[in-house]
Amino acid sequence: MEKMSHPTPAYLVIDENEFAFSDKGEITFRVFPKGEALTSGNVFIVDIYAADDHSHPNGHSGWWEYPLTGNTSVDVRVTYSEKGLTVFFNGESTQTFWQNDKFHIAGRTLIMHLVVREWRSTTILFNDPISVYPDQKTLEASKPDINPGDLPDDIPLRWFIWPAQQMVKIVFGSLNSKGSQTLCRQLSVLLNKNNITFRIYAHEYSNIQRRSVQPVEYLCHDAKKEDLIFFVLAEGGPALSIVANLSCKKILYHMHLPDYRRYQAFDAEFARKLEELADQQHLIMKFDGICYESEYTKNLVTQSLYKQASLSLLEEWGACQTPDGIVAISPIGIYDKNSNSPKCSTETLFCTLPKGSPEFLPQRLALTMTKPGIPQSLGSFPPSLWRKNWDKVDEEECHHPEIFILSVGSFRPDRHHETTLQIFSEVAKRHPSLGLVIAGWPFINGYWDYLRFLRENIYSQYASRIVFLQSCNERQLKYLYKRAKLFFSACSHEGYSGSIIDALSFNLPIVSRQTKSTASLLGQSGLQFNTSIQHSDIAHDILNICLDSNFHKSIVTNQEKNIRQRKFLFANIFFESLQKTTLQKS
Repeated sequence: MEKMSHPTPAYLVIDENEFAFSDKGEITFRVFPKGEALTSGNVFIVDIYAADDHSHPNGHSGWWEYPLTGNTSVDVRVTYSEKGLTVFFNGESTQTFWQNDKFHIAGRTLIMHLVVREWRSTTILFNDPISVYPDQKTLEASKPDINPGDLPDDIPLRWFIWPAQQMVKIVFGSLNSKGSQTLCRQLSVLLNKNNITFRIYAHEYSNIQRRSVQPVEYLCHDAKKEDLIFFVLAEGGPALSIVANLSCKKILYHMHLPDYRRYQAFDAEFARKLEELADQQHLIMKFDGICYESEYTKNLVTQSLYKQASLSLLEEWGACQTPDGIVAISPIGIYDKNSNSPKCSTETLFCTLPKGSPEFLPQRLALTMTKPGIPQSLGSFPPSLWRKNWDKVDEEECHHPEIFILSVGSFRPDRHHETTLQIFSEVAKRHPSLGLVIAGWPFINGYWDYLRFLRENIYSQYASRIVFLQSCNERQLKYLYKRAKLFFSACSHEGYSGSIIDALSFNLPIVSRQTKSTASLLGQSGLQFNTSIQHSDIAHDILNICLDSNFHKSIVTNQEKNIRQRKFLFANIFFESLQKTTLQKS
């Protein structure tokens, strides 16, 4: 097992996934502080909430604090009585705690957070929730029948022979989104059916997911040199830094990252996570290879990595970049470096010499330099490796207008649901009963509030015809797809659109904003619009699809011709990326 060469974060190790109070009304466990948690000045906190109300103070049972003074392990005992909970550390009750005397614990399932932090800090991160059940019977009843699923018929059952001693470790920054959960599930099925040993790690996940997911910090002591890491990069956070500094082979799966500025008005914290990735590109350079969500994402990231690598190389020569983007460099540095440059792929950078340089030199120089190396590109595939088999999904009725347009996507700014509302208002002016259903998942709460404000205030005259469905499940989606008149998307996201693929499965006409992503899926089919087209013109086409059966049929027919020419089979690219990285020389 390899030790990390850089300081490891403070974290706790616990082998239990969930607990149930015994007949004596107690649970016991042992935690092991790791990394910087072993240094003085850190405290260990047990923080407990109700599973059905994670709010303060109503759903907050209390918190109990214990100083870590170099302890390599801490024995914890939690007891409950009519007076509430009591927590003991190494056999002693703590003097530093807060307890909610009005909290009713009888028969309730709890969520316990184990937190390590500096005593000066007031920030508590709840990224590792652990369920505590009132009794063993309730714990057993909570366990769902987990069916990992089967491979589609067009994917071979066994792809290639994998080294028995090599484990694949799939790592996510967050497993809270629908897309990351789908990718995680499909990768699990793919590896399981091919008898490849794997584990799943994440930084943020739910208490139910903890049964199959381990904290990403565990990699600091769990990763072996012969392991292969497959890390999904979807936002900023500590996971990238932890994985990048591991000594085993690593593959980065780079999702399309939207412009952080779109999120600042709705969720400043999420915008900050996106923005900080710009300062973490040097960590991406530590990976052995990169897979991309789309070719568009590949082009953007590759250009950015080359620029970062070039500037890093220039800095070694004494160069610097001015605020206006001009590169200034020492002429002595140019001469010394170029005198020994090997003959290989090169690129030309235009540099401006600083003031005070010899007068016989020009102010701008064309610098031909060795093209810097970046991690190997291993191909592009979407976060959904195969299309959903809707025949195996039952329907669940949900509220909708009698005739309606359907739009599906998380409630986040780059989905541009506000544009969908603008265009629908143009449709609603011309049709007395046509409605709109936007089905999605909560993602950015500020944006969700903004959409509700628009519906209730700006488009109040059509509010009764506009339905927002949060946390829509697959059964409800199938019910909606089968009854919608058409599928609409104003999304500017340049990654993969699983909702368009699903809509095609139900032979729905597609009206969508034209992006490189939608063009790769639809080709010349469907109705694709750009931002220069008037909303009234888009509304006119939508009404034609809804009212003219021949026009409706022609759109669907063209989409079917396009889809037959494209096979959404990406599992081979995933396996090839594993194989290429495994065979690379260290």
